Amino acid sequence: MKKAIHTFLPFLGLILAFIIFPSHSNASTVNADVYGNTLQENSLTATASGSNYPNGVAVEAGDMLFGDKSFSTGMVGHVGIVGPDMKVYHSTPATSNGRAIDTIPQFISRFGKDTLVVYRFNANLQGPFPQRLQAAQWAKNNINRITSYTIGSLHLGTVESNYCSKFVWQAYFIGAGVNIERPIRADNYHNTNSYELLPPSALIVTKMKQITKFSAS
Repeated sequence: MKKAIHTFLPFLGLILAFIIFPSHSNASTVNADVYGNTLQENSLTATASGSNYPNGVAVEAGDMLFGDKSFSTGMVGHVGIVGPDMKVYHSTPATSNGRAIDTIPQFISRFGKDTLVVYRFNANLQGPFPQRLQAAQWAKNNINRITSYTIGSLHLGTVESNYCSKFVWQAYFIGAGVNIERPIRADNYHNTNSYELLPPSALIVTKMKQITKFSAS
């Protein structure tokens, strides 16, 4: 009995960690840290050509699409990242291999009547920002490395065993050198050697700006 309780407790902790983080719509924010060399701006552009969200707002590579905490997302929320081809790359329990590549309409259709919110890196500043496209390209290049959707995959450097917010964090951290994490403690940022759970709401930081939101229905 004691062994069963000790086995169950870590998973209970994971579930509670996802629940206690506030929803992204009301989350307080902390400046994100940057690891490694500072990326220099160059001529790369992350602007989409002819792609729009349902309300007419232009899609850009590197955008993060959040689904609210609801029954359709298991009450923990969900997030995907827009690639350079304007498709959404995400780790999901809805597929046998834990990964999916959706068009914008396909991704939206997964959420029933939920509200989706779009965040963009450094959207309130004048660019261009190569980090957006670098993160988008990393997501496209590495999505097929995912072999399973595993909430309990705590090692942040592991790509094969993944979940939605961890994969998006990896895209920006590994692909673009930017940490978009909002830790519980302001001095407790993590890296790819860390063991930590990152729910979707942990990715809303001051370097991300809400661009738009719309209903999935």
